[in-house]
Amino acid sequence: MPGTYVEYTGTNPIEKIKAYSQSYRLSTKHMRVSTYLARLDDWARKTEYGYPSDHNNAGYYPDEDPPKICCGYMPFKARDHMGYNNCPDQKSTNGGSLLGGTVLALSEFGKLIPGMELFQGTTHMGVYAGVKVFPKGGAQNAVYQSVAGSLGAVEQMYTPDTNSGPNLTTMNSSAGWPDWSWPRDVILDNV
Repeated sequence: MPGTYVEYTGTNPIEKIKAYSQSYRLSTKHMRVSTYLARLDDWARKTEYGYPSDHNNAGYYPDEDPPKICCGYMPFKARDHMGYNNCPDQKSTNGGSLLGGTVLALSEFGKLIPGMELFQGTTHMGVYAGVKVFPKGGAQNAVYQSVAGSLGAVEQMYTPDTNSGPNLTTMNSSAGWPDWSWPRDVILDNV
């Protein structure tokens, strides 16, 4: 979706993200990335939640049985309702992103930063969690996401691989997650 966010064409966005974080380090309207990731992990552990397949794959339905949350709403809830709650708006600099680009330009996963939001087009998103150790696959790049049904070869951390809903999962490849963005409401720790 070129043109909808500030396209970062370099190979290491950390300096731009550090500068942004430094300028907002005293802000009460920005969340530290460690807090964001901890809240995403809390959501991923909510094994009672499902995915809203019966609601056009979108939204948050806490009063249903089982309760449901989509991939865009999970990060929105983890950010205390800062930013946006759907993929196209979250990816846009008019929406929730500071800057973004392609995973391929970052040397595949080598320069992903925990807290980066990852996209599969405009229909699905997740948040990069860093390298995590999974029971079956060992150390793997991981993403927080809420999914509909089984992810096939992708291992899920907190529930069986056939579960729908929020989870921490392994990432299959950069082809599966071609785009990234940095959320405008999140800053790095210790800047």
